[in-house]
Amino acid sequence: MADQTQKLHIAMLPWPAFGHMIPFLDLAKNIAQKGHRVSYLATPRNIQRLPKLPPYLADSITLVQLLLHNDNSLPENSEATMDIPPHNMLDLKRAYHDWIIYDIFAYWLPPIAAKLGISRGFFNTNNAWNMSFIGSSIPEIKAKYDPPTKPEDMTVPPKWVTFPTNATFRLFEAKDYFFYKSSNDSNFTEHNLAVSGCEVNIVRSCVKLEPEWLKLLKELHQKPVVPVCILPLTMQVRRHDHKDDTWDTIIEWLDKQEKGSVV
Repeated sequence: MADQTQKLHIAMLPWPAFGHMIPFLDLAKNIAQKGHRVSYLATPRNIQRLPKLPPYLADSITLVQLLLHNDNSLPENSEATMDIPPHNMLDLKRAYHDWIIYDIFAYWLPPIAAKLGISRGFFNTNNAWNMSFIGSSIPEIKAKYDPPTKPEDMTVPPKWVTFPTNATFRLFEAKDYFFYKSSNDSNFTEHNLAVSGCEVNIVRSCVKLEPEWLKLLKELHQKPVVPVCILPLTMQVRRHDHKDDTWDTIIEWLDKQEKGSVV
């Protein structure tokens, strides 16, 4: 356990059997009593069946509802092992999680999910050209190219970009990149682990905007690429903000274009 001066936020995801959920909840109480926060994930019905939390821990333990994906292979209202006959156990495992979509700092998660048979999607919030500038996560591909060694190297397209493009870093952006890399080099290792551990690379982009870059990204990492459009603020949020209609103009154009698909 970390030093008591360091307050942690811990997520718990027990298997939906009360022989697992109750011990996990007891551990959550113990952790919360030491001053840390806990997010305890379980299905809605299982949360209702858990023992009530002591009032003095109510602010330290958050019960987060997590829905199961039931494809009708499970009996109605089956959310724990006590609700099903033994022959439905595999169906419960399948319903537990189909996919995990994770961020770069959860680079440790893919090997765990793979052992559990859960598909993994890495969602990088950058666009395709920005991600492509970082290069490949595959050693054999990385060995073919010399990485940039100074900021000026990033003000021109890298050698692995074989098509004409004006997309580059500006010098001050490249200097920030190198400063960040020199002080946080582990983050770039984490990026490679996050990409190499996924089954699908999810990108905030679309085919109409970055067709060549999306194809390059697939070649660099040897992973399917799923562009999910640029994901602006929701329509409800934007309609309450009339200071800038730029997003509305973009969305009107994108609505007429092909939507994101696997590249």
